[in-house]
Amino acid sequence: HENVQTQCYHSGTINQWVASEDWATVNLGNPDDALTNTVDEGVSKTLGSSNNNLLIELAAGTYEFRVTGPDASQPILTVIAK
Repeated sequence: HENVQTQCYHSGTINQWVASEDWATVNLGNPDDALTNTVDEGVSKTLGSSNNNLLIELAAGTYEFRVTGPDASQPILTVIAK
């Protein structure tokens, strides 16, 4: 399974998570047991069912946010400059 979204950002730090509109069907963030909540561009980050924000620092530009994984409880987020 894969979900891809492309967004334009101004430079700076972004607090982000992946959720459905109701925050109940899907609510994915930084796993409680993760060492850091940082997402680095081009580096895969495992998500978990959590209200914990992900911290992403990006230069101004257009980015593809790709959420993939055969395991719906631990999908992988990758942020790629376009």
